[in-house]
Amino acid sequence: MHKNLLTDPISPTLARLAAPNIIAMFIMLATSMAEAFYIGQLGTAPLAGLALAFPMIMLTMMMAEALLVVLLQALLLSNWVLETEMALSQLHCMHLY
Repeated sequence: MHKNLLTDPISPTLARLAAPNIIAMFIMLATSMAEAFYIGQLGTAPLAGLALAFPMIMLTMMMAEALLVVLLQALLLSNWVLETEMALSQLHCMHLY
């Protein structure tokens, strides 16, 4: 089923596009809670170590995600530029003949 992002209602479209990210965030939350519970059973020192390492782990994950978004946007932009150049060259060739 084809969905048009420009003409469909905004709320259902946003919900459809955001659903995979929301599910992934809930999975990450559940994993973090399970790890914290498990390490909390080991004692306060291991739990303190987890609390110290957690910000760096999250920073690394967010930087990797940002890099992925930038690379995907560059790829899409390069494809758009190539398509635009091809269309312009075809127009130019049509005007020459």
